[in-house]
Amino acid sequence: MNKELINLLEGIANKMGSTTEHLWEILVRQAPIECCKYIIQIFLFLGITGLFLWSLYYLLISDEEMEEKAWIGLIFFVLILACLGATTELIYRMITVIKNPEFWALKELLSNIR
Repeated sequence: MNKELINLLEGIANKMGSTTEHLWEILVRQAPIECCKYIIQIFLFLGITGLFLWSLYYLLISDEEMEEKAWIGLIFFVLILACLGATTELIYRMITVIKNPEFWALKELLSNIR
C-alpha cells in the first residue's frame, strides 16, 4: 500500500479509537454485503431490461405508422443496451468482490483518496 493510503487508514482508525489492522478487517468483511447490493441491482436492471423488451415487442406488433415505431423502437433498443451494459458492469464488480475482497477494499479506499 502506498503512504497516502496508510495515512488515510491510520487517520480513520485514530478517529474511531481502533487500529489500522482492525479497520482493514472490517472493510474486507463488508465485501459480502456489497456483493448482496450488487445482486439486487443486477436483478433490478434485468427487470427493467425485460420491461423494455416487452414494451418493444408490443410496440412492433401494434398498428401504428412505421416511422413513429422506428424512433421509439430505436430509443427502447438503446435503453436495453444501456441496461445490459450496466448489468455487465455490476456482474464484473460482484465477481471482483467475491473472488478478491482485499482488492475491492483497496480499490474503495483509493477511490476515496482522489
